[in-house]
Amino acid sequence: MSTFGYDIKTPNDLLHKAEREFSRFYSQDFWESDECELADHALNCAISLWHIVDWLWKSPDPRVKPALAALGIRSFQNLHEYVRKQCFALDVC
Repeated sequence: MSTFGYDIKTPNDLLHKAEREFSRFYSQDFWESDECELADHALNCAISLWHIVDWLWKSPDPRVKPALAALGIRSFQNLHEYVRKQCFALDVC
């Protein structure tokens, strides 16, 4: 296990972390759960999902940049704009 990032080394690893937080959030009993715990899981999921954008842009995987270019994404700013257009909730952020 790495000492930095707790074995989260790729955008896919970060996506799996967000999926775990999402599952934890939805597995809680909304009427009996601690409100702060629910908020923590929701916020951790949202932050992880948003930072996948950063991880994708910095990814060493040689397939990522050509895939982004095929979508017309040639800069980090283009990537942020693209993601915000795809998801209204992120545009509000």
